[in-house]
Amino acid sequence: MNEIIATVLEFLETLPVWAWGAGGVGLLLIIILAVSGGRRARILKAALKNLEENEPDPELAKKLLKHRALLKRLIREKGDEVIAHFDIAEHLIRQLSGRRKNEIARRLLHLAPEQGAFPVFLAALKKESVANIFREWIGEEKEILLFRRMALGARGRDFDGPSALALLSPILESVREFSGDPEWPVRFFALRVLLADPDPKSFRMIREAFRDPHPLVRRTVAAEAELTGPDELFGALLEMVLDDPVIEVRRAARDRIEAAFPDRWKLDPSGMDARQAVHVLELLKIGSNDDENVAVVALQGKNAEARLAAARFLEKSGTLERILLGATRGDLEDWERRRSLLSGAISVGVDIFLREVGTTDSVDVLLLGAHLLSEGGSVHLIPPLVDKAFSRTDPAGSADEGEFYRVAATLACSRGDERSRALVRNELRRRRNDPDVLSFILPLLPPEDAPAYRDVILEFLRDPEFTAEEAFGDLMSRLPPSLFLGPVLDILESSRAQHGHAVRLRALRCLGGWHLDFTMQTVLENLPILHREEARDFAKHLEGMDTELLKERAVYIMDSPDAGVRAALIACLPSGAVSSFSREIREGLNDADPEVRIACLQALFDSGMLKATDSALALLRDPVERVRREAARLAGRKATDKFLKALETVLNADDESPVVRIAALDGLSVSPAKESVDTLVRFLNEGEDLREELQTAMAAKTDKSAVAALVEQFKDAEAVLRDKISDVFAAMGEAGEEALVTLLREDIATLKPFLADILTRTGYVETLIRRLGHRKPEIRREAAGILASIGTESAYRGVVLAARDPDQEVRVQVTKALESLASPEGEAILKSLEQDPDRKVRRYTHWAMERLRAKKLP
Repeated sequence: MNEIIATVLEFLETLPVWAWGAGGVGLLLIIILAVSGGRRARILKAALKNLEENEPDPELAKKLLKHRALLKRLIREKGDEVIAHFDIAEHLIRQLSGRRKNEIARRLLHLAPEQGAFPVFLAALKKESVANIFREWIGEEKEILLFRRMALGARGRDFDGPSALALLSPILESVREFSGDPEWPVRFFALRVLLADPDPKSFRMIREAFRDPHPLVRRTVAAEAELTGPDELFGALLEMVLDDPVIEVRRAARDRIEAAFPDRWKLDPSGMDARQAVHVLELLKIGSNDDENVAVVALQGKNAEARLAAARFLEKSGTLERILLGATRGDLEDWERRRSLLSGAISVGVDIFLREVGTTDSVDVLLLGAHLLSEGGSVHLIPPLVDKAFSRTDPAGSADEGEFYRVAATLACSRGDERSRALVRNELRRRRNDPDVLSFILPLLPPEDAPAYRDVILEFLRDPEFTAEEAFGDLMSRLPPSLFLGPVLDILESSRAQHGHAVRLRALRCLGGWHLDFTMQTVLENLPILHREEARDFAKHLEGMDTELLKERAVYIMDSPDAGVRAALIACLPSGAVSSFSREIREGLNDADPEVRIACLQALFDSGMLKATDSALALLRDPVERVRREAARLAGRKATDKFLKALETVLNADDESPVVRIAALDGLSVSPAKESVDTLVRFLNEGEDLREELQTAMAAKTDKSAVAALVEQFKDAEAVLRDKISDVFAAMGEAGEEALVTLLREDIATLKPFLADILTRTGYVETLIRRLGHRKPEIRREAAGILASIGTESAYRGVVLAARDPDQEVRVQVTKALESLASPEGEAILKSLEQDPDRKVRRYTHWAMERLRAKKLP
């Protein structure tokens, strides 16, 4: 071995220098080839493994693209799977878009023609060298099918048609054939080329494209195609506008009409069917006054589809918002027109414009928004509006303020979300001492939302200062008893020191209103809480409970020693149940307890079982005053001839105690019968006996029928009696004046002069004249109208003072009144007013007479 090594060393020493250099280079080449071959082998091995594992590696794909021979070998062995797996086409396409190298184009057309052909085509339109490569590729007959697949893969991407026409001129016939291809991307590709071709054969194919099945093709010809003449093109475009089912196509057609035929776009959707009208409305353009007017007209139409399209356009253009914010009640007709328009939008679900109600403090706008939201719209728009209403200090500051408050409150309760309900709860607490507000809001609360309002309702239940009793009771009768039964029973079972009479009475009303048979004993034992005048109203609650159980429990109470419970039960018994206890009730007329006697008399009266017998009339002389008064009132309300005669007999009996006679006056004062007025007037005419009590009794009879009967007595009375009756009318106050004015407005000829006389005697005319200076025009209008109706000299003195009122309606009332003076009697009144001590009255009277003289001129 040593000898061999020595021989080699000896040989090397004999080599010349150039031999050493050549050997080094050869050795280096061998090393490079070995390294390169090893790297390629590793890349190939990695690629094969990557294919097997189906895990694409972008870095490996880049390495394969650098070794074309290796990539070809891999494709040869594994097929097209290699191209898809390693995204070879995508890599090349990215390179092509960046540098557009010819070699890359060739590689794409060779390696991935389906994916790469269209990017190469786009590059060919911009670079001639790439165009040459592309022409070579399509020049081969076998590549035509690949070319179709290229067009299919383009998927409607746009390109420069004229440049494409020049590039594809060698295969233009094939391109024309593509215009009838079943696949729309191929047809679109052909259309982009043929639109640049003036050949009649291409022109015919373009005309057919107006009816192409695909919208992109139709949109393209709508925007770019030319036909044989302007009329044909306009007709085709108009048909697209009206009938094409795709809005993009319709919009392109409208844009083309507007550009090519600016004077011919004037379409009125009101004369079209619903479908065409909607198509036109969807194409309206923001900023066009003509289009806005078209939409406003459509919004008022009956067709909901057209209203929807019009409303959407008007909302996008801001028109609906402007209509809302421009509303003013100063022009009520305009306000109603705006409401009608916006209501049309709400009816089809367009409501975004209502967000503006949260940005304004105008009551006119807020009221309009509230009315619109009552018709529909998103519930999320309600809380800002309700907050505006509830934040006002005086919800009834004006008629519009009051209406806004009521509409907003109703809206919050009927359609509001949780935020709205929270606002209602806060408002109820804030207005807990305002019975007018509570009486309005409480009935609005929906029973299904009772849990949301339970806490505030319980606060009202326990509040001794709460006053909206009727509204609260009606609400509780509609709410689920299970939510409130426990607290109600706790109140009734508690001591009087814990809860006062008002709270206990409220709890009893709630319990009675629920008509729960299993609470009957509790109801009956708490009946003494009721006021006597409430007893008959409460009877309806007992009627709604188990009849047999009620009789059973009533027997128990009738036998009990407690007079208060017995009296309360008898007063509350339903009419049908009274007959079952008639014996006990009749015996109760002589009961030791006054309340029992009163309750028995009332029960017998209400059930119709008591006649004008001695036993009934005996209570008119009961030793207890309140029994006498109640007996007399019950007799008066019964209003039969016998009872009224009995009351008159007691009243006129000089030997009768004054307290009994006063009780008879009480009975006559509450009687609804006309004969009761006649009886009182006869007693009034006979002397001064019980004058103060008599006047009080007569002044209480302020209902219309009683006032009319008293006017009839005034009409036929002598002077002294008239003065006495006048004093009665004066004592009636506002209630009597309202009844007199009501009769006056009925214009009963036989009563009118006497009504005017009475109103003058009582000083009401002077009151009306003072009202002519009130700051509110509605009060001045009413005063002027009543004065005109009274028609006396003193009344006309006020009328002429109102002749120069700034309010038009007041002046209208004055004009009507003055025109009625065109008679000898009327002129006499005017002449007397010309001599009035008040200079202003004289001056205005002179003006009025000038008007009358002018009306007499021919």
